[in-house]
Amino acid sequence: YEITGKVDDEVRRVFLCPAGVHCLLSTVHGENFYINCKDDPNSKSATIKAKRCDKLKGIEVESVGWGKFNQTNADYEQNSGSILLGTATGQFVDTRLEKDGAKLCKVLYDLREKANDGKAITGLEVEKFPT
Repeated sequence: YEITGKVDDEVRRVFLCPAGVHCLLSTVHGENFYINCKDDPNSKSATIKAKRCDKLKGIEVESVGWGKFNQTNADYEQNSGSILLGTATGQFVDTRLEKDGAKLCKVLYDLREKANDGKAITGLEVEKFPT
C-alpha cells in the first residue's frame, strides 16, 4: 500500500474495522487516508494507493467507533456505513468511508463548546438500541 503525503509526515494512528475490510490512517499533520483492504494489490498494479480523505483534513483522529451492525449490509465491502470518530480536540464526528475516501464529515458534539475542555476522545464503542 502506498500513502502519498507531506515528506516529513508520518502515520500516528491506524484503525481497522473488526471485519478487516476498512482501514483509516491518521498522520501527525492531520491528514487522513482510507484503504479498502478487500482491494487486491495484484489485480491492478504492484501497489494500491491509499485514498486521501479531504473531508477529514485537519482532524486528528484518536479513536473510531465502528458500527458492528453495518457489517450485515450487503454493500459493506464498498462502504463502512456510518462510523463515529473521536478527535484529539474533543469532538465526536460522524463519517462514512467509501472506496474513494470519506463521504461525510459532520461534528455531532464538541466538548470544547459544552465543557470548555478539549480533551482527546481516546476510546469509542458504538451500540445500536432498539427503537
